[in-house]
Amino acid sequence: TRDAYTGVMRCALVVEEGLEGVGEFSLRIHYSVSNATSALHFIPPHQTHGGARSFLVSVTQPSNTRGWIPCQDTAAVKFPFRAEVTVRGPYRVLMSGLQAGRPVRVRGGAWTRTSFEQALPVPPYLIAITVADVQSVEVVKEGGIPMRVWAERPVLQALKDSSLLSVVSYKIIMLEY
Repeated sequence: TRDAYTGVMRCALVVEEGLEGVGEFSLRIHYSVSNATSALHFIPPHQTHGGARSFLVSVTQPSNTRGWIPCQDTAAVKFPFRAEVTVRGPYRVLMSGLQAGRPVRVRGGAWTRTSFEQALPVPPYLIAITVADVQSVEVVKEGGIPMRVWAERPVLQALKDSSLLSVVSYKIIMLEY
């Protein structure tokens, strides 16, 4: 049902008789999101560095995650999650949480399915997603800390061609600690 005042869709999960004593169980929810949600920004190709493909990024802080994930969107509620995201063509999915295995080609190889898992409970505003035509480069700084820097191809190439990649990786490491 849709709330007449807020316009928010609501649904109830009704547990039928016969599940007493079952204990824990998993619930899989399939849903879709309108491209009009304020939680996801669809950046058109002409506003990207590559100029050829669009770019999707989530903007969920402080309480906008419910705009793309059906959840109780408050920092007081934390939960682990698993996600499978399937995208077309050259696009790559990046998401908070760890990538679970390698991306798998599906639908005749034209699409890629990537799985993510966040085992530690996190508040909803820390769940993020980006879908774009991006590549990565691994950077290992002093002390042997490896990390990946992701960017659109032209940006990554510009970083590789300059000393900026070491500056970027240094800044990221400083932010992590």
